[in-house]
Amino acid sequence: MTTWHKRRFMTPLAGLLLYLTVIGYRKLLYFRMVNDAPWRKLHQEGASILLCLWHQHLFGAAWFDRFQRMRPVVMSSLSADGDMTTRLARLGGLDVVRGSSSKGGGAALKGMVRHIRRYRLGLHILDGPRGPMGVAKPGVIQIARLTGARIVPVEIRADRAWFFNSWDRFLLPKPFSRVALHFNDPLPPLQGKDPEAFETARRDLEAAMQPYLR
Repeated sequence: MTTWHKRRFMTPLAGLLLYLTVIGYRKLLYFRMVNDAPWRKLHQEGASILLCLWHQHLFGAAWFDRFQRMRPVVMSSLSADGDMTTRLARLGGLDVVRGSSSKGGGAALKGMVRHIRRYRLGLHILDGPRGPMGVAKPGVIQIARLTGARIVPVEIRADRAWFFNSWDRFLLPKPFSRVALHFNDPLPPLQGKDPEAFETARRDLEAAMQPYLR
């Protein structure tokens, strides 16, 4: 794709058209949410929640507009692709902070922490925006520690799906397939603040979510 085509694709109008396409595509799927009651109950009781998923399962975020009254926040990179992701997220009712592990990460992390402390709900892509696939970056543990948020592993399940030839093997459910957005039970609160405990928490989360990858 040429630079000119990329610029055209990243316009606000293109973002709106892509969002409407996603909304229309959702209607071709038999969708259900599974096990969302435990984290919703914790949130209603005043706990902060950090929903986490792999980049491969990012299409599952197409249904996060169901939580827009709870003001969820997500981090999006400062790249051109991040511009499009930001437009889609905002059209879907999510708040967005910009930055990634490679650029603007400090400011984005502070923005995530500030928002979660106020509204108590965040969405985090563990291995985004560029991978490597299936490697949980440390930002999720930093956010959870600074906010006291309970981490909730999330995956999208489809009985029939395509897998893109991309770094994350992006999962797209096929039309008329049965799709579930599956929420694991909230993980126990993080313990310890020393570097060893930090890395242990990151590895444990990564290992717990590895079986979700296809």
